[in-house]
Amino acid sequence: MKIREFKIVLTMNEDEFFSLEKHPACDWIEIRLDLFSPKNIGRTLVDKIEQLDAKCIFTYRQPGDTDQVTSSKKENFDFYEVVSKIDPRNHYLDLELNRSNDFFKIHTNDDFGLVRSVHKFDGILSEQEIKDWVHKDPYLERKKYES
Repeated sequence: MKIREFKIVLTMNEDEFFSLEKHPACDWIEIRLDLFSPKNIGRTLVDKIEQLDAKCIFTYRQPGDTDQVTSSKKENFDFYEVVSKIDPRNHYLDLELNRSNDFFKIHTNDDFGLVRSVHKFDGILSEQEIKDWVHKDPYLERKKYES
């Protein structure tokens, strides 16, 4: 039997993240930037990431993709302030396959790992839908993908 490797991702909002005193029992912390206030997206966020020695997945959920109240709009903060102070090789960007990714697009060549996600709120994606999304993925254009 083939052994599978699993990674645990803990998704956090602003209050949860900044209340951490030590790194939680997980492999990755998903930072929902839409749930952070603009004043804490920048040096404050970077300092906490460094204090925890955290590996992060940065996500920005667009309106309509969440039932939670958004704390900040992407035009109200500068993600470059975070990117310029962290080593992108230790972190991931969550790019949605079925949405525009203008917010993160300029950082996709900065050595971040990429998480590709699709959100479907009216059911579960079929195998064919998943294959269709993957085959249309512009970040895989130069790579050969066979399922």
